[in-house]
Amino acid sequence: MKERIIGILCGLCMVLCFAVVVSWARSTVNSEGITIGHGYSRYSLAASEGAFVFIRGKLVFENPEVESAWRGAIDPDRSYDWNRWRFTWSRDLGLMGPPNGSTLGFGYETSVADATRRVMMPGIRWHRMIVQVPHWAVVLVLGLLPGMWLYKRYRVRQTRVTQGLCRKCGFELGNVYHSCPKCGERAPLPEGFPVIDPR
Repeated sequence: MKERIIGILCGLCMVLCFAVVVSWARSTVNSEGITIGHGYSRYSLAASEGAFVFIRGKLVFENPEVESAWRGAIDPDRSYDWNRWRFTWSRDLGLMGPPNGSTLGFGYETSVADATRRVMMPGIRWHRMIVQVPHWAVVLVLGLLPGMWLYKRYRVRQTRVTQGLCRKCGFELGNVYHSCPKCGERAPLPEGFPVIDPR
């Protein structure tokens, strides 16, 4: 049972590895990702220029009066529900540059700026955090478990063959069997075994 669960996990990791490689190739052309918003916060995960970029942004108001004035300017009818979750899938975001001081594709940056892009109003700040992880690191992490599992299986099978055991289930074959009577796995032919040429 344990071996089956590990096999399923390894298969899932390999599928995810393939998806990350496809995302890696697509990210060299344009950025695409998902944005989740709630209240005055926004969380984005995008693939851009060979890396996954996580961006967290939040509007911070100096006092409740500024918040009320800003909401009045953005939504005069007060019809927008700021407490609902908002999901947006974005394509063609344009290529996002790496954060300042990024190394080997890893990067981290925080910034605070005046939020005057849509409404010219003092007392509003936009807090932003960017975390960047390169695709190659994600592929390496996801490929580690399947790689170790496959190598371990290879070593166990090789050891069993040299000890005269079935390479699949470990049943002792001795020199009598050429297929395992327990699981049916074909044993490799011993060295010097005569093979008839069909010609």
